[in-house]
Amino acid sequence: MTRNNFSWDARLSNKATNVLSVNLLYSDLFYETPGALTLNEFNSNPRVARPATPAFPSAGQARASIDQQALLVGLSNTHRFAGGLKNSTTLYGFLSTTKNPTVQNYERKREPHAGARTLFEYEVKRNQSTFQLAGGAEFQQGSFKYKTYRNIAGKPDTLRIHDELDIQQGFVFGQVTWKYRQLIATLGGSFNKMNLDFDRLNTQPSLSATKKFSGQFTPRFAVLYKVNRAISVYTNVAKGFSPPAADEIFADNNSLNLALEAEQGWNIEPGIRGSVLQKKISFDISFFSTGLENSIVTRRDSGGGNYFVNAGKTSQRGIEATLAYELAGKETSFFYGSTFRASFSHYDFTYKTFVQGSNDYSGNNMPGVAANNLTLMLNLETQNHFYLHLTHSYTDKIYLNDANSAAAPAFQLLSAKAGYNIQRSKTRWTIFAGADNIGDVKY
Repeated sequence: MTRNNFSWDARLSNKATNVLSVNLLYSDLFYETPGALTLNEFNSNPRVARPATPAFPSAGQARASIDQQALLVGLSNTHRFAGGLKNSTTLYGFLSTTKNPTVQNYERKREPHAGARTLFEYEVKRNQSTFQLAGGAEFQQGSFKYKTYRNIAGKPDTLRIHDELDIQQGFVFGQVTWKYRQLIATLGGSFNKMNLDFDRLNTQPSLSATKKFSGQFTPRFAVLYKVNRAISVYTNVAKGFSPPAADEIFADNNSLNLALEAEQGWNIEPGIRGSVLQKKISFDISFFSTGLENSIVTRRDSGGGNYFVNAGKTSQRGIEATLAYELAGKETSFFYGSTFRASFSHYDFTYKTFVQGSNDYSGNNMPGVAANNLTLMLNLETQNHFYLHLTHSYTDKIYLNDANSAAAPAFQLLSAKAGYNIQRSKTRWTIFAGADNIGDVKY
């Protein structure tokens, strides 16, 4: 894999009442895609690329890879009006070009899009209460062009598909936050709308279609209460709306799915966070429950190409917890800055209603999600500039299909990184060495 990035940030105007800044990011990425293996192929040699079949060449023969260049340019302006009103407005343009030879075909993508966002903020203080008002709007426009060719040894041959997709998406939003003593309450919402126009130009006559997603109002409510200076409890309740992305409507197996519906559902997330023992131990524990309708899930055809379908209703519940311990709090300690951190998550993601053809997957676990995950991290920093980072992770078994008839077994990984920091005037150098998957675990 080869990745080259260039970024540039500058302030064109920096006044007390107005700040104008520009941001530029360019990325050039190339990596080979070895493709998926069957279980027998994986057990035989997990390092090989996808072999040839009677229907498709091997990943090596197809020179399967992704070659992508992307440019992002943004212009932001923040202005403070008299009376406490503030406005932040951002304009951006983005262009991505991709060449993607696969075992099935050779695809070229050109995906330019642009957008604008404006946000007004105002704060009012009354006695012991503080009210923060925020509102604004955002609009995005994309015009995507896709050409798919027959792939001959990594070179484009006969044109198979020529598609163009225009997407317009916008929303308006508003929010009010009330702060009173130890209480912080937030009430907000947004109205979202999305339209797309599709043209397939390689057919005679050409194929055209339009899809409009009905406007959706998505409210949000959050409340946080500070039990004391160190501990807070909170609850978030929100409705979500997520229309399908362009890559989901036009998938990499040449399929077109204008029937994809937007994901939507309610999420409830209570939690507690804080610190004890004079902040030596910090913690964050949250619970969530999300009921989604029209969940978008990935499917893979016989040629290894991905496509997407709505999976009816799903239930996604879980617990996420993080615990951090400061090993040496005094600046005079030899290991000052050293920490131990543990993160745990438990997920119960199931299909509530999902029938595909004659198969009823209702009640099954959703594939691709490990029920339990545990990560332990020990970061040792010394006063003489040496450091050692150790990470151990456990991942539970992962179901690989909707029927739950195949699963990847649980696995554990260990990684380590050691180094020495050198500070010379305004220059800092780091000498380090590290290793991932120290036990050479096959997973």
